[in-house]
Amino acid sequence: MGTQPTPATPSSGGSIHEPRWLLLEHDVQHKYEKGSEGRFSKFLPSTAAADPNTEATCLNTAGHVIRVFLCREAPPASSRLCFTSTPNHDESGGGPRVTIVAVHAHSVLIQMSYKKYARGDEHGLDHFVYSSGSGGGAAAAPSLSLLPIHWFEWFPYRRRLKQENRLDDANTGLLCRGERDLVVAELTDIDVEKEPKEAQLLVFRSGEWADKRVVIVHDEGKADELYDWKSDMVVPFGDRQLCWVDLYRGVMFCDMYENLTLRYVRLPVEVPADEFDEEYEYDEYDEYEECEYKTKNPRVCPMTDRTVSVCVTDGGDTLKFVDIIPRCSCGGSCVTTSCKNSTSTAFVINTWTLRMSDMTWVMDDIVDATELWSLNAYAGLPHKKPTYPVVSIDDSHIICFLVCIDDESSCPDIFWKIMLDTRSKRLLSVIRYEQSTQQRRQPCWLPLPGNTYLPSKIFDHLISDVTCSNDSTKPEVITDNIPATTVIASTSSRSGC
Repeated sequence: MGTQPTPATPSSGGSIHEPRWLLLEHDVQHKYEKGSEGRFSKFLPSTAAADPNTEATCLNTAGHVIRVFLCREAPPASSRLCFTSTPNHDESGGGPRVTIVAVHAHSVLIQMSYKKYARGDEHGLDHFVYSSGSGGGAAAAPSLSLLPIHWFEWFPYRRRLKQENRLDDANTGLLCRGERDLVVAELTDIDVEKEPKEAQLLVFRSGEWADKRVVIVHDEGKADELYDWKSDMVVPFGDRQLCWVDLYRGVMFCDMYENLTLRYVRLPVEVPADEFDEEYEYDEYDEYEECEYKTKNPRVCPMTDRTVSVCVTDGGDTLKFVDIIPRCSCGGSCVTTSCKNSTSTAFVINTWTLRMSDMTWVMDDIVDATELWSLNAYAGLPHKKPTYPVVSIDDSHIICFLVCIDDESSCPDIFWKIMLDTRSKRLLSVIRYEQSTQQRRQPCWLPLPGNTYLPSKIFDHLISDVTCSNDSTKPEVITDNIPATTVIASTSSRSGC
């Protein structure tokens, strides 16, 4: 694994109450060099203001110079990684496609798809690890490392071809221990027909890729829950384990350093009894002119817009589960939407913590919609169900949400990002975003079904003299003082982004 670190010094600034964790966006934004003539550059500002303390450089497999740096915002605002590529042969298409696959501690696994040469149509697929170092001081200079390519063979039309393996972010996790010990693991297959049940992992460690066959263990009577497993996310647990999460079913733990075995633990939700549709079905009773493809039971994110989240908190030692469910408004104790008195906006936020001694989920916080809406700091926000919950890495009771007026739009004109203390039921931060017509051409990044914001401690390793503060020590935001407490932001408000 080749590394070309860029010399840097840690930032010495920062507030004593500044959080030392970030919400990273899934997409890595392409930044054009100053003076670029690309037709997209007028919507993407220059990188001239990039913070050199976060910059790292590396060559990809085609010899292009790749620069990566961090544009940071304090939660609940989201931060983003940005990159430049020299040369850039994807100018007509807006640049290479770069996304975050996985995060852990001081490192981020990045996937880049790009055009190799100016002529022709040959494309490359590379994976990098951007690391901010393992601690403060000069040794913490950021670095960008190119991982070796893992090739797989396939046989189209009786031909034997080799192709770079594309990592699936819903099935891939990252573990970092110190500067050199790096593990990447992708869950590629599950065989539930045989006993014991097995899974296939593609594992990168010690500079090599290898396929590993591992056994899945589960409690008695839970075997059937593994049928139709589909990973939604992978979260690191401590510095040894990866957790593959199916938000409809449960979590599979794997100690990547000892006796590779997957252990299944059910989430505190009702596992679907019926199979999800794999293919669209044609309705033979539709008229030919009006026929359409339909599904009887499609697999979508639970409860709309991924309102269930599994996160690692308290320094990586606590696994948290968040579930936002519709609430019946008839006054009873039921939690359902089938009641004729139920509304589409009423909800309850339930949170659980996994007790590791007996692998049992314990409910710890409950927030009703009326409790949130009645807060002074919530005045002026729409009475809508919050979405995309992400738990603070530093405090397991602090959760960030996205609130939209139009929850059906993938690019709303106005939305809010909020930070809620579910234990004290206080709003710690409210940020309002407005996007003009021109800004919507390059809008503030919002998650789509299938991805979400990624909690990261990467900034914690870029600073050495900022006293860490628990998020819950922040004063409650009072909307009576709107100019001082509510930020109206847009895509142009980021420094250097």
